[in-house]
Amino acid sequence: MSNAEGKERLPLVPTLRRGDLLLEYLFFKLFDFKALEYYNAKNSVVKILLPKMSYEKSERIEVIWQAYVGLYQLASNVLFDKYVDFIDVYAKISPEEQDTLYQEIIEHQETAMLAQYIREKGKQEGLLQGMLQTGKANIIEVLELRFGTISEDIIHQIQQINDPDKLKNLLKKAIQLKKMDRSDFFC
Repeated sequence: MSNAEGKERLPLVPTLRRGDLLLEYLFFKLFDFKALEYYNAKNSVVKILLPKMSYEKSERIEVIWQAYVGLYQLASNVLFDKYVDFIDVYAKISPEEQDTLYQEIIEHQETAMLAQYIREKGKQEGLLQGMLQTGKANIIEVLELRFGTISEDIIHQIQQINDPDKLKNLLKKAIQLKKMDRSDFFC
C-alpha cells in the first residue's frame, strides 16, 4: 500500500467501530525485521524490541547488548529502570547470559556510564535486601523473646513481606503486643 508520495506504508487494520470513531492499529511481525538494521535507531521502543527481531544465534549477546545500551542512551534513568525488564523478558535472558552481558558492558569504554549505573543499582538492591532481611529477623526475634516459639506459618508470613514500612510497623506491633494473636499482629 502506498501513500500520496508513493512511499510504502504499513496497512492499518480496523479494530473497533463505535459511532463515528474508527480505531486502527498497525500489524506487523517483529521477527520479520532484522535486529542488525535497527542498532542505530533513535527510538527507545525499537531498542526494547530488538530481542524480538530476527538475528542469528551467534548475534544474540550483541543484540541484547545493543538493546540495553540503546535504551540507556535514549531514556532517563527512571525510564531505563522502568523498561529494562522488558528487554530481559523479551529476550528470556539466562543467568549465564546476564553475566556475559555485564562483562561486555564493563569492558567497553562507551558503556562505562551504564556499567557504573548497574553497579550502583546492584548496591542499592543489595542494601534494600539486607535491610529487609534484618527487619524480618528482628521481628521474629522480638516475637520469640516475648512469646516463645513462633509457628512456622507466622514466620513464613513475615518472610513474604518485602515492604520496609510494613516491616517497621510489624516490629512496633511485636514490641507492643500484649499476647501473640495472629489476627491482631497482621491486621
